[in-house]
Amino acid sequence: MVDALIFGLCTLVGVGGTAANARIAWQRRHEEDYGISRWARTAAFAVVTFGVALAIPALAHAVETLTGVHNIAKLGAHLCAVAWCCSLQIMLVDWAYEQWAVPTHAGYRVFLGFGVTAALIPLFIAASDDAPTIQYTTRFAGNHTVHAYLLVYLTYVAVTCAELVFLCLKAGAINRKAGRGRQAVGLNVAAVAALFGMAYAASKGSYLITYAMGSPWPLELEEKISPTLSGISIILLIVGLSISATALRHRSPDRRTAFDPSA
Repeated sequence: MVDALIFGLCTLVGVGGTAANARIAWQRRHEEDYGISRWARTAAFAVVTFGVALAIPALAHAVETLTGVHNIAKLGAHLCAVAWCCSLQIMLVDWAYEQWAVPTHAGYRVFLGFGVTAALIPLFIAASDDAPTIQYTTRFAGNHTVHAYLLVYLTYVAVTCAELVFLCLKAGAINRKAGRGRQAVGLNVAAVAALFGMAYAASKGSYLITYAMGSPWPLELEEKISPTLSGISIILLIVGLSISATALRHRSPDRRTAFDPSA
């Protein structure tokens, strides 16, 4: 019930955020500055919306019944999270680097995203072969393959969120000093959202680590805390970045010091 409420709300917010940012990206499609970040942000919102929709229990059950593949909705949700992280990293690259350097640094992020995906899929298949009834949650932390699968996924999420916190806080401070209050507020909200994302990864990750050590903290508590942290992170990030994206535009000749997410 809690998962359905949280992820259902995330889906609604995600649809709105995707539509708003797609409209902005289309309206400014002829502008060269920050074009990559606009479309990367839109793609991030689109894939995370699809992913959280797959996390709604009723829809997940329907997808698994239709496809006949156990846990396919969970895998889909996790791969959407990987694509969400990769898209956000590309957005940050377009903010932080000069235009000539963006393709190279974006390529590194895409390569990393494919690497994480390439690690998750074999682990998913291996665990499914071990026990067809297994689920890819902390409830099955005793399965070594599931344990490894979740740690790979959570590590990637944590790294992305840490990068988001650093650059959004930096960008927020730059915009505040430049008198761009709305951008600064949006970026600070996004930084807080990324902190919640790190807390989500820490919540699930700490359970997995303490389980391996033989003294896990209560599973029932983890199953309530983690979805809540995840939902708050997704909603605040969509809202924060959308606030910045819909602000009035201010150009700057130096991209590294501009950090203008409305561009």
